[in-house]
Order: sequence, then structure tokens, then C-alpha cells
Amino acid sequence: MAAELTDAQREEVWNLFRSGMFSKEVTRDLLGERTFEALVEATPPPVDLFWGDANQFFA
Repeated sequence: MAAELTDAQREEVWNLFRSGMFSKEVTRDLLGERTFEALVEATPPPVDLFWGDANQFFA
């Protein structure tokens, strides 16, 4: 399936995964194992501002 997708479609699949619309398994099947793992490694972790701000109250 991964070979049939255009770059724009791959980007859309990745965006749907990041937004929670696609599961990890579906995204991995659509993009292929190597592409999925490469995108996971290249994507920075989300910044968790809540805990950074909340810790000042619990210190």
C-alpha cells in the first residue's frame, strides 16, 4: 500500500495519525514499517506545558 501513496497522501496519513484519527497500526500499514519508524524518530516529542507550569505549585 505504501508504494501506491503520493507524498501528499503520506503527509495526510501522518497528520491524521498525529491528530488521533488513525491508530498506530493503521498508519503503519498505510505508510510501511520503515517510513513509519523514520517519521516517529524525526518527530519531536510534544511539549507538555501543563506539567511544567503545574510543578511550581507542588514544589
